[in-house]
Amino acid sequence: MKTSKFIHIVFMLVLGGTYAQDMHFSQFYSTQLIVNPANTGKFKEDARLTLITRNQWAAANSNFKTSALTTDFVIKAKAFKRNKMGVGLLFSHDDLGKGLYKNTTVGISTAYHWILDKRRNHRLSIGIQGAYTQKYFNGEKLLYENQNRYFVFDPNIDPNEILSRSSDGSLSYFDAHVGANYKYVISSNWDIETGLSLYQVRQPKETLLKDSQGSKNNKLGTRWIYTVGSTYKFTDQVWLTPQVMYMRQSHAVDVNFGAFATYNFRTAHLFQLMGGVFYRNKDAAIGFVGTRFKNFDVRFSYDMTTSSAKQMKGAIGTTNKGLGAYELVINIYGSIKRKTPSDLTIPCEIF
Repeated sequence: MKTSKFIHIVFMLVLGGTYAQDMHFSQFYSTQLIVNPANTGKFKEDARLTLITRNQWAAANSNFKTSALTTDFVIKAKAFKRNKMGVGLLFSHDDLGKGLYKNTTVGISTAYHWILDKRRNHRLSIGIQGAYTQKYFNGEKLLYENQNRYFVFDPNIDPNEILSRSSDGSLSYFDAHVGANYKYVISSNWDIETGLSLYQVRQPKETLLKDSQGSKNNKLGTRWIYTVGSTYKFTDQVWLTPQVMYMRQSHAVDVNFGAFATYNFRTAHLFQLMGGVFYRNKDAAIGFVGTRFKNFDVRFSYDMTTSSAKQMKGAIGTTNKGLGAYELVINIYGSIKRKTPSDLTIPCEIF
């Protein structure tokens, strides 16, 4: 039955423990602090605020809703010389099935950015994050196939499953994430960048199944994320940015690749339009559009499901809203006005 397939998918994602992946976004190139701690403070301005929201599988009536808020700042000091430091905060929240499963994380992030040569062509960043995560599972909201009586679910029927109401509860843990990023400026119109990050370095124990066999030894696998990207400027107005991400956590693998183009308008203020296409291997085709005006950057993407999950459409308990996902990312940048030599007053004696 399609209904049982949907329930199976939910169990794998929510309660799979070792074999499930953590929260991640299609716009990996826009969610900097969530992809790599080394991206903390890696931008031209002095401050950045990022708002992220993702809504997936609206047709299932138990869709995934993910939101995140990050902010980071650049610290410059004479002791750093040409280098700089970044510090930041992050918050994320996952909600599956209207309260069936919730995942909340808060963390602090820092990174140091080196310029390795006089021409500023080689740049290295290393970062670290500390995070506290709390997860909650409400077994009262689960329905099972044997509770289906003539297409009506009766929650009073004993499901005879391990996932009983006694599974209600929560867990929490502290963890650490590390990352590095290298950028090579090949010429004035071409650069390439690559990064590697490790999440859940401590591999904390994680299970919401109190009575399951071996649950005491369940550990969350370390998540490896490798990214590579480049920006090529055909002209001052037209840029092309290909991006690739490879992510692995235990036996789960995610490969996301594609490119987007940027058009810069010739105006007194920064004004850009962006558009591109990405593909997540065996899962979804992703369309992307965005714009930036001055210090405001808005980006939108939509995932068109290509995996077997699209078979859930039309199953009992689903709607016609679609089984894709939309993602909205808003970046707000800020700069501190620093005094220039012309702003300084140098006193001198008048004879």
